[in-house]
Amino acid sequence: EVVLLLETGLRISEFCGLTTHIDMQNKILNIDHQLLKDSEIGYYIETPKTKNGKRELPLTERAYQAIQRILKNRGKAQPLIVGGYSNFLFLNREGLPKVAGNYEGMVRGLIKKYNKYHTDKLPNITPHSFRHTYCTNMANRGMNPNTLQYLMGHA
Repeated sequence: EVVLLLETGLRISEFCGLTTHIDMQNKILNIDHQLLKDSEIGYYIETPKTKNGKRELPLTERAYQAIQRILKNRGKAQPLIVGGYSNFLFLNREGLPKVAGNYEGMVRGLIKKYNKYHTDKLPNITPHSFRHTYCTNMANRGMNPNTLQYLMGHA
């Protein structure tokens, strides 16, 4: 899952909103919504954060392979429809969609574990840090700034 975050630069709620309905033949991720969860109302769907957030992302070979592994190892999903979307790609142990808090806790736990056994401490990292890393990597590889803005869902 982390590989896919690093290879796509998605916002964590866009990432959580991914479903199994991926255009694997053309290797395209269609980003048109995000999945969120509130303690009072539960799961809900919102449009992407910006007006340019609706976009199509080409999958790198690493991202494509990561999705194939995820689909192969994916557990059984609970029959849940949220805002017209179902079959979310990332599931917790109960078969319900993972949300930002799941990934924030996972990253926090990994950092805590690493820092416990290493003197070179890691800083606080959030799932959004993977988005920054993706953007930096693409810029360092010489990607056209306008293309990068599009892929990031910015104006």
